[in-house]
Amino acid sequence: MTEHYSQLREVFARGGNTVSFGIDRARAFFRHMRGAGKLLAISVSLPDGTSIATGLFTIDERGSCCGRGPTARRSVGSGPPSFSRGPS
Repeated sequence: MTEHYSQLREVFARGGNTVSFGIDRARAFFRHMRGAGKLLAISVSLPDGTSIATGLFTIDERGSCCGRGPTARRSVGSGPPSFSRGPS
């Protein structure tokens, strides 16, 4: 969650904006939605492990998905990203 929030702040700042909620609220959202079984958290990394994007998506009872992300880092290396599943 810390990495996602950091990337979110970076993306907002590039647009001249600020995130309107703090890390504690973001963590509470993550815990609540994960506990309800309605969260899809995605992280994209380069082969060297550098995180280039994260995303949080909520899933409703129909399987529909909405959310924020992926937020992408501005400066990333070259090469294809690797996709990994976060901890269960």
